Amino acid sequence: MSEYAERDIIEQEDYYVRHINAMTKEGLHSKSDIAAELAHRDISIFNLEQQLKAAKIETLLEFRERIESVNVPDNYTADQYFAFNRGKFAVVQALREYEQELDEYANSLEGK
Repeated sequence: MSEYAERDIIEQEDYYVRHINAMTKEGLHSKSDIAAELAHRDISIFNLEQQLKAAKIETLLEFRERIESVNVPDNYTADQYFAFNRGKFAVVQALREYEQELDEYANSLEGK
C-alpha cells in the first residue's frame, strides 16, 4: 500500500497553492529537500499530538480524582446512597475506559 495517495489539488485550494509558492520561493525542488520539510512537519505534528495526549490524560486524572473524592452526604437514604455510588462508579468506569483509549492511541503514535 502506498504511503502517498493521489490528492485532489482543487479540493486542497489555498493550502496547495501556498505550498507550491513557498517551495518555489525557497528553492525546494528536489525530492530530498521536500522530504526533509515533510519530515520536519511530521515531527512537529507528532510532538503536538503527544502534548495533546498528555493534556487530556492530566485533565482526565484530575477529573477522576475529584469524582472519586466526592462522598455521599450523611442524610441520604439507603436507596439514595446506592444510586449515588452507582452513578459515581459509572463515571469513574467511563473515565478509565477513555484513559485506556488514549493509551492505545498514544501507542499507535509511537509506531509512526
